[in-house]
Amino acid sequence: MTSFANRLKWVIGNNSTNSFARKCNLSESAVRRYLTGGSEPTLQNLLSIASVGNVSVTWLATGSHTEKNSHSDPGNDFHLKYDPQNGLIVLPELVVNSDNNDYTLEASVSLGNVSLTPA
Repeated sequence: MTSFANRLKWVIGNNSTNSFARKCNLSESAVRRYLTGGSEPTLQNLLSIASVGNVSVTWLATGSHTEKNSHSDPGNDFHLKYDPQNGLIVLPELVVNSDNNDYTLEASVSLGNVSLTPA
């Protein structure tokens, strides 16, 4: 998919625009503006849309990487989720299998990336 509007249409799927907007705690008019290319979402709204749509923020914003989050193979792929009810950005539980557990967790909310690097 080539544009944010097309990716958003894919995420909304068979839901009505109004229904999807409510799930994201957004106005229907804001979602319609995103769909027509009239405006782009804020980071907070992008995180909410990605969370509700179960897609990565990176894919939603840029079209790169996989379309759907992979819950069957957590690997080193983490996805930040936005909780619109509490205004929080949530990082899923991280389990590190290491003998010494000397790791540093770094998160970049602006890009929606999380990396795990040896300390």
